[in-house]
Amino acid sequence: MGAAETYEFWVAFLRGLVRRGLHGVRLVISDAHEGLRRALAEILAGTSWQRSRVHVMRNLLQRVPKHAHLTGRERTDVKRRPHHVLPLCNPVRQAGGRTVTRLFCSM
Repeated sequence: MGAAETYEFWVAFLRGLVRRGLHGVRLVISDAHEGLRRALAEILAGTSWQRSRVHVMRNLLQRVPKHAHLTGRERTDVKRRPHHVLPLCNPVRQAGGRTVTRLFCSM
């Protein structure tokens, strides 16, 4: 991508795509980079946006405390099958507190 993922970069990038014929975009799935989201709202107005599950999972797993002792298999389950994470809610609640539990259970 660009040297920096700034709002200005994304505006130029998206305008280039539109100039080359991009149209009819209904949904963009990406990370939650604020510059990208602002540029999407401006250049592809009306397009829906959704945060990438990969990015959600990465951020979520970074917040799980080390003392939660998730096994490698449990971490893999969270990444590959996010709809199967509910069984992990209780151990994470006990070890990690309410915020992490809410993140896990909201998936």
